[in-house]
Amino acid sequence: TLIDINKDFLRIAKEKDIGVHNIVTICSDILEADVSANNDLVISMFAYHHVPNNRKADYLKKAKEALKPGGLLLLGEIFMQSKADTLKYYEDLIASIPGSKDNPALVSFLRQTAQSDDFEFKVSKEYAYNQLKEAGFSLVESKKIWPLDGSLSADDGTFVEVWKSNITKLFLTSAGFTNSETTDILMEEIPKQAELCKVLKISCTQDETEESYVNESKNELRSLGFKDIKVLDLHKPMKPDPADIVYVCGGNTFAILQKMKETGVDKFIIDSVNKGALYIGVSAGSIMAGKTIEIAGWGSTGDKNEVGLKDLTGFGFTDVAVFPHYQTSQKDEVAEFKKRATYPVIEITDNQMVFVRDNKAKKIGRF
Repeated sequence: TLIDINKDFLRIAKEKDIGVHNIVTICSDILEADVSANNDLVISMFAYHHVPNNRKADYLKKAKEALKPGGLLLLGEIFMQSKADTLKYYEDLIASIPGSKDNPALVSFLRQTAQSDDFEFKVSKEYAYNQLKEAGFSLVESKKIWPLDGSLSADDGTFVEVWKSNITKLFLTSAGFTNSETTDILMEEIPKQAELCKVLKISCTQDETEESYVNESKNELRSLGFKDIKVLDLHKPMKPDPADIVYVCGGNTFAILQKMKETGVDKFIIDSVNKGALYIGVSAGSIMAGKTIEIAGWGSTGDKNEVGLKDLTGFGFTDVAVFPHYQTSQKDEVAEFKKRATYPVIEITDNQMVFVRDNKAKKIGRF
């Protein structure tokens, strides 16, 4: 599928014999295009720098949505740290083109491009890399193709790169891994042997009972072979370390999320999962994985928003809202919430789990 806002470019592309059959063309602004999510490869050739900076993240999100889990983004791009570097780049480019002195139209075009502030929005390599990682990509390979003479810094110039779409894996439970069905899936999906995985448990305990739950779940992980387990207590601010697995414990959903927003831990969690970390949620931790935590306060057993949290935005890892600790007596309550919600709602008992793999959710475990 070829997408471009210029229909003439699409026509030229189709007329070229590139050995690809059944080419579908879409004449559209890529940010408005409806793209399928089953592609192995997305190619972006010198388009990113034409997207205004305030829409670049949307552009990369669109590329991520178009890929299968683990799909590749082939990115051709010009990175520049400053306007002065950009001007030098184009002057050097003009000088390198044979016969450019005899082609004033080309020279004029390239100099206009260098000066442009309404069509060219070049950014530094660092800026682009931060956006790509936040969008859920990991760098596979990068090669600078021009200039190679050292006239610009190592991070300025034209690059061709391969980025891999990270696979999001969420394990959303009510009470942890209480049976072999849920445990088996976790052990199949971890990125390396359990004893080599770094696990970060995030808790916000209010009393001794909640503290005992955290210790119990820690012992549960140890019984599965995990050894490198660190606990981050939100009441004791500290800089979290990178981890292969981020484990968010239960408690009052509103109080925990407020504390996360105050300490910036919410951003750390989102960044970690976008970069490929597995996410395990228990009760409140499962609710926070969704786009909103409004379900946390629903029903006869819902959490009280005693902290007055106004921003109920969750981490946004999935469209699904989880209703944990479900019992048959809550059937009508859950049904009523489902009528109100504009997103999927899945209720789970303490023996069940919602496993999400790149936004495809499946309930695991018997009632």
